[in-house]
Amino acid sequence: MFCHGGAMSALPLLLSLAAAAAAAAAPAAPAQEPPPIVVRAPEPAQPQTPATMVVEPVAMMIATFDANGDALVDRSEMIDGVRASFEAIDTAHTGALRYIAYSDWAATFLGDANADIDEQLYSLIGNAMLDGKLPFVDLWDRKPFGLFLLYALAHAIGGPSPLAYQLFATGFAVLG
Repeated sequence: MFCHGGAMSALPLLLSLAAAAAAAAAPAAPAQEPPPIVVRAPEPAQPQTPATMVVEPVAMMIATFDANGDALVDRSEMIDGVRASFEAIDTAHTGALRYIAYSDWAATFLGDANADIDEQLYSLIGNAMLDGKLPFVDLWDRKPFGLFLLYALAHAIGGPSPLAYQLFATGFAVLG
């Protein structure tokens, strides 16, 4: 009786071992990898047209005239925005603008006209690093960290103006 009861209690264990041995002997199914993610750019690549290079800044300026934040700029907001911009440019209060005066104002408030969009972004990220912001976390571009570090160094030495990084670049060009 002892043997019979002992064999019966061992039967589930023996069946489990047999099933595990059979599973180990069976060929394993190949692991399935997820399909690759493929991103394709439109062919052929289209450069930005000169018209959009001019229109985008104007559109951004008009968007700043949206006084009530309703995503619409009506006639009164447009007139008020142009008036405020004119007054900001006309620092001598002559009621007239000379293009040189506008150029000086634009360089002060809009950035250096000779700086391209990429330079301005690198400058923005480098300057933000001086305020504790981190590239690839707070501000993002695909360029390497060292580039932003150079712009941060230029701004730490020469201040926030475009002249700081342009003089810094000139120094590197002279050193060769």
